[in-house]
Amino acid sequence: MKKILSVILMVVVATLGLASVIQAEDSMVPPQNSTFDAITDVSKCDWFCFGTQAGTLALSKDGHTGNCVTMTGITQTWHSPALDVFPYFQAAGEGDYVIHLWVRSNGEMEDVITAKIRGGSEADQNSFILDAGSDLYFCSIGSSEDILLENEWTELFFTVPYIEEEDLEGTHQWIFCLDHMSPDTMNAISVDDFEIITLDEYENLTEEEPTETQPVDNDNLVTPVAAVTAAAVTATPVPTLVKTSAPVTTAPAVTEAPNEAGTDVVLIIMIAVAVLAIGGTVLLLIKNKKKNKS
Repeated sequence: MKKILSVILMVVVATLGLASVIQAEDSMVPPQNSTFDAITDVSKCDWFCFGTQAGTLALSKDGHTGNCVTMTGITQTWHSPALDVFPYFQAAGEGDYVIHLWVRSNGEMEDVITAKIRGGSEADQNSFILDAGSDLYFCSIGSSEDILLENEWTELFFTVPYIEEEDLEGTHQWIFCLDHMSPDTMNAISVDDFEIITLDEYENLTEEEPTETQPVDNDNLVTPVAAVTAAAVTATPVPTLVKTSAPVTTAPAVTEAPNEAGTDVVLIIMIAVAVLAIGGTVLLLIKNKKKNKS
């Protein structure tokens, strides 16, 4: 009897473990920087506070799903949680990509928020990260359709310009961050379920193409400081409207990264095998009991 129960337990554990591995392989961004559920301390992730004299970053348990990272002490419009995304694009290679995440503000925004990919220096310039003057290099990749409401999670999609093979040569710093905060009405913002997906995955998820990012007019741009520079005058960048969902009052359960059809089939097969194994074992137990009684 104990041996049979051990076999059942082994089958179930192996099935669930294999499913977890497959789901992890589908994501370009590792769990410690995506869902944050695999960590217990913010120091275990690579997110940081962007901006001179920016606030502090902490791990929160009230995320969109599970944990999230929350930046508090926002006093400037360009203060934001930030992540260097270059390693993920370099590993994925040339192509079209979309950045997908959920964000929440502790106060209602005065304006839509925008997203940028910032270069750390002149050496990070490429086909889309351009010189904005004052030793600043970045690309605006879109803005939310609506302002963020207080304490409500909002889903955002941002289209990354086509990444060419030459853009990925060498080592660079591509800092993803948000912009146009409203420090007069809020001072904290949270990020959760951050992922980078291909354009094909995005189309499967939304059944429509995101708006193409427009070129940045660098002659008319004066942007906020980078974390290592002195403060600069902030002007409104040229954002591109990107699809967002309407804010929700409760956090719906969602899948972290859109799985391909092949992955779904494999998961279904594994679950079916586990169910058959358990069912067969139960039938065998019943049969043995009947024999013992006779």
